[in-house]
This record gives sequence, C-alpha cells and structure tokens, in this order.
Amino acid sequence: MASPSPLAEERWQLTQRVWNELRADNLEILNDYYDPELRFQDPISSIKGLESMKAYYENLYQNVKDIEFEFTHFLYDETQQFFSWTMRLKAKGLNRGRPVAVEGTSYLRFSEESGKVIQHRDYFDTGEFIYDNIFGLRWIHRMVRRQLHGSQP
Repeated sequence: MASPSPLAEERWQLTQRVWNELRADNLEILNDYYDPELRFQDPISSIKGLESMKAYYENLYQNVKDIEFEFTHFLYDETQQFFSWTMRLKAKGLNRGRPVAVEGTSYLRFSEESGKVIQHRDYFDTGEFIYDNIFGLRWIHRMVRRQLHGSQP
C-alpha cells in the first residue's frame, strides 16, 4: 500500500488537531476546516453551512468539561477520510458528570475548490451516548431493550 501524499497527511493531521482542540470558546478554528457550504449529519442532527455548524458546536460544547478523541482505524487520501474513533468526555448533565466513552466512525469529504471539509457524516449509537448516560432515560432505554430482547426467539 502506497504512503499517503503530503496533502492527504496534512489534512489528516488537521482533522485530529481540530477534533481534539475544539471547544465552545475557540470555534474560529472551524473557519479553516469546514467549507462554508458544509453538509453535516449524525444520528441526532442534520446541518447545512459553516455558521450553523458553529452554532451547533457552541451549544453542544457549552456543558463539556473535557473531551478527547482517540482515532483507532483510518483510511484517507487527498479527497476523503474514513475513520473510527473513541470519544471520551465529561459533561454537565451526562452520566452525572462522570467520564463517558462512545465509539463511532466518521466520513469526511473535502471540497475540490476550497480544500476544506464539505461533507461530514458521523455514525454512533445514540443509546450508548445519550440514553444510557442521562438519569431517567437510562432506565427507560434498558426497559425497551429488555422488551425487544425478550420478544426475539
């Protein structure tokens, strides 16, 4: 397998840096990462445009005390990236402020014109991330899973 080009490697390093440095108070780092016409989707949200993405992150990171991503498996070239990650975070209102770890994967595509991310798609288990870590919802989620499991042969 050939080594990635310098541009592909530069973009991969940028992704790792942005994902691990982003906080509610430094959203300007997204200006050099996302294209103004960005399309983002995850199991919870669908967002169009850089400014909407910044607003999303500002709200999302408002209660985050600490967050880091460990990138485990990855494939990338000059135009796209596909990778698996483990997100570890502490956030007010999530798991009573104790650390949470969530695994997921992401696909990023870069614009030929701007060289920035124009498509970002995240895949993760919302049950693992949200329902199992918010008091009250955890119990409901477990009951639903028991019902579904009990109905299987």
